[in-house]
Amino acid sequence: MKKLRIAMTMLAAGACAAWADTEVERTCEMALTGRVRIENTAGSVDVQSWTEPKVQVKARLEENVKRMDVSCSGSRTTIKVVVPSGKRRRKAAYLTVYVPEQSSLDIEAVSASITVQEVLGKLELESVSGGIDVAANAASINARSISGRLRIASDTQSVEAESTSGTIDISGRIPRVRAETVSGKLKLQGDFNRVEVDSVSGAISVTGTIGTLESDTVSGSQQAGTVLDGAKMSASSGRLSLDGGRMTKVEMDTVSGGIEFRGDLADEGSLDIDTISGRITVEMPPSIGARFEVSTLSGSIGNDFGVAPQRVSAYGPGLELRFEQGNGSGDVTIESKSGGIDIKTR
Repeated sequence: MKKLRIAMTMLAAGACAAWADTEVERTCEMALTGRVRIENTAGSVDVQSWTEPKVQVKARLEENVKRMDVSCSGSRTTIKVVVPSGKRRRKAAYLTVYVPEQSSLDIEAVSASITVQEVLGKLELESVSGGIDVAANAASINARSISGRLRIASDTQSVEAESTSGTIDISGRIPRVRAETVSGKLKLQGDFNRVEVDSVSGAISVTGTIGTLESDTVSGSQQAGTVLDGAKMSASSGRLSLDGGRMTKVEMDTVSGGIEFRGDLADEGSLDIDTISGRITVEMPPSIGARFEVSTLSGSIGNDFGVAPQRVSAYGPGLELRFEQGNGSGDVTIESKSGGIDIKTR
């Protein structure tokens, strides 16, 4: 009996060893401004910078991972996790990679999350179902995920972000931002020269200081402020809200959502607002200089500038309002089919 217990204990210990994860570490020389490519199917990829002219990889490989290949050649390093085909479980690899801070990255993952910290080169990041987190003042950032969340905090020249169902959260000082999602939310906060954002059913929020803005949704709401120069916002059934500075050109249109605009127009600037069934509210300073053309088919018109609306016809519905304020250099056109219109001074 005692021998049997000893044998069973040895078999259990052998089984545990067979099921244990493998710790792997690799280091190789690379140029300070080189490019690192990483491929991982499942698990995680965590990239951090240092000042050494080399790449170091520390990895934990689960039992069914075949191996991790690392190859270095001058200014290029490739790291690839190799897994067997089939449906066996426990095939994840968890990588921590140290790269020279001026490196560029090209990372592809399937169900692995990606984290990048303080890497200053160009970043190309893609994950199918894993989230992507970037906290790095990189030269440029291009991040894509199908169902994972994208979170980018950076002072960089440009960001392109795309997700199908995951949320996108971008912050920092970024001259150009392009972001797109199908059903996820979009949230941008910072200083931007130009912003282009699109969503099918997710809400859009852009705050901070924005030079020009283009945003579009099918059923999601949009909120933006403070836009300094120009904006074009459109939606089918979403609500639009814009806080602007002294703007040159503004276009806002929706089918069934309400519209709110608060801002001023530059000399010879223009504001064009159109909705079919939503209510329109416009707040402008009393000193604005513009020609106003306002109309609604079945709603009311309120005007703080003191000019009363007139009926379009004595025999049918509809109101219109035409007047000139200040030097009259700008153009304000507001139209609602079935919603009311309020023009307010602030």
